Amino acid sequence: MGALFSFQYILIMIYYAMHKDRDTTYMTPNLNDIIAKLSPDQKSRIAQRAKQLIAEEMTLQALRKSLNKTQINLATLMGAQQFQISKWERQRDLPVSKVRELVEALGGNLKLIAEFPDQSPKEIVGLGDVR
Repeated sequence: MGALFSFQYILIMIYYAMHKDRDTTYMTPNLNDIIAKLSPDQKSRIAQRAKQLIAEEMTLQALRKSLNKTQINLATLMGAQQFQISKWERQRDLPVSKVRELVEALGGNLKLIAEFPDQSPKEIVGLGDVR
């Protein structure tokens, strides 16, 4: 999924969330039609929220880079070697405990949230704790 498609999808989802009380039985509108009907204030709020959502989705590598850390910096913080950081950043099935260790070494705190339809998000605790 390209960045443009993701941004368009986010815009549509935010638009529908902002207008959820209105009748949506009509045919799905074109994205350009939706954007054209928005006020400047709505466009600004949507753009701001879209940027927040896009910023929230990051790979481990993008997260590290956004914090201006190199693989060598992170390896030093973790007592690991650079090649291990590279491997972990490319790994698709990384244990939660390792993700927690990486995030904490970068100065963050890992939270695991489960989302279900028609329910508020639930934080999963205790998973990946190896302290």
